[in-house]
Amino acid sequence: MEVMEHPETKSTEPCSTDMLFTLPTELLQLIFSDVGTENFRQDVRRLAVCKNWYSFARPILLRNLRLQVTDLRPMVRAMRGNKKLAAAQQMTTSIDLTMDPLPFKTKIDQQRARATANLHEVVSRLKSLDALRTLVIRPSLDKCVMASQVFSRINTLHQLTSLEIDLVGVEFPEETPVHLCEFISQMIPNLKRLRCRLRYTCTALLDTLPGDLEELIINISFTERQESADTFFYFFCFHCGDHIITGTHINRLESRLLEFVESMRNPKMVRLIYNDPSTLNTCAFDAIEQRRLYLGADPVWDADDLGLPGPSEKIGENFENHFQAMHLQGMRLSS
Repeated sequence: MEVMEHPETKSTEPCSTDMLFTLPTELLQLIFSDVGTENFRQDVRRLAVCKNWYSFARPILLRNLRLQVTDLRPMVRAMRGNKKLAAAQQMTTSIDLTMDPLPFKTKIDQQRARATANLHEVVSRLKSLDALRTLVIRPSLDKCVMASQVFSRINTLHQLTSLEIDLVGVEFPEETPVHLCEFISQMIPNLKRLRCRLRYTCTALLDTLPGDLEELIINISFTERQESADTFFYFFCFHCGDHIITGTHINRLESRLLEFVESMRNPKMVRLIYNDPSTLNTCAFDAIEQRRLYLGADPVWDADDLGLPGPSEKIGENFENHFQAMHLQGMRLSS
């Protein structure tokens, strides 16, 4: 061990870094767990301080993987290696995937095909990650085009206990997209937590037994994106019949949720999130307490009721008129 001379007393004592090198394994593991993955993502050079730290930091780095669709190639190569795949099988418990759009305007078809192939391979290999329990698929701030067939493969991930999937900004190029409601419905009996906002949604999402499901949030609200200082566009959710969601569809989903929650063993949160057409604010129907919540302008999905005046108890016919007008406006602004 190196020693350093104290500038005043001229005595020698171990420096603080040297003391870190000699900490027992149990303490190092606690320290790296407390520091967390984000610390090393900010500057991976922190691991270069000591070669012996790699083995302690590796489980922390592999525990929560954060991926982007347009940058999956390194992940594909890594998962093809037996040693790295074996490490991920034992250590990776959570994956966060962002559906970011393709960055270039040229050769879009080739890039999309490459990104689709990479995503397809990654999803196919995820079923071998025995420790994986949580999968989050989140949208980007812009439109993304991806084949719906890729997402249908997530129903092979039987080890998952938590699924959060938001595809509101993802467009499917197929003339007849895969009916994702059916595929996600097949996953519900294995899940404890499901949050989903699909491009297309219908009551088929709930055509299964709840199993041990405790939390269910179905979001059919639109999101607003600002393209420039004075230009906005919207990402809408549609009914699986390929037409815009109406008040009738919302009422059907609410009725089905009420039936579904009755068959749940231990429901903790069950809600449907939608937009109030008169204010554009986001509201929710709580199927456990059978009441409507006012969530505000841009809430998190499990936000508390703000207690402000919300929508009426019935979704009126004017819902369709407001929603259709907004949809047409959004199409004009984004075209």
